[in-house]
Amino acid sequence: MSGQFVLVAEDDTATAKVLWHVLVNTGFDATIATDGREAWEIAQAMQFDLIITDYQMPYLNGRELCELLRNSTWYSDTPIILTTAKCFELDVRQLQKDYNLFTVFQKPFSPTKVAKAATQCLSLHGMSTLSRESAKIPTPPVIPKA
Repeated sequence: MSGQFVLVAEDDTATAKVLWHVLVNTGFDATIATDGREAWEIAQAMQFDLIITDYQMPYLNGRELCELLRNSTWYSDTPIILTTAKCFELDVRQLQKDYNLFTVFQKPFSPTKVAKAATQCLSLHGMSTLSRESAKIPTPPVIPKA
């Protein structure tokens, strides 16, 4: 699975770090964005195999980020996993339909289950491993230490 790039958009630092560690330990190359706007900027700089995004974030929320991703050439078919604390307030089924989401996790969630879903998602989606050289993709930013 090495070489599969996952972008995690999560404004809660503790949740972001836990997801990053679990994904890296599962074999993914994970990059963290601390808000929706940063996620969109990073997503435009390099291509990811999977996006995991929180719904409620500053600058661009998860719905807005999904809209931008789905309307872009690079991410029109890229799998997206959404996490949210608002499952009871949102029409989750409609979100899944509108943005072709792989799944939605209600917070609090098990980071291990998210990593398993990421693995399953990429297996089912038929994603091939990208190489940085052939895709001319820059090295992803490192998770901030704090």
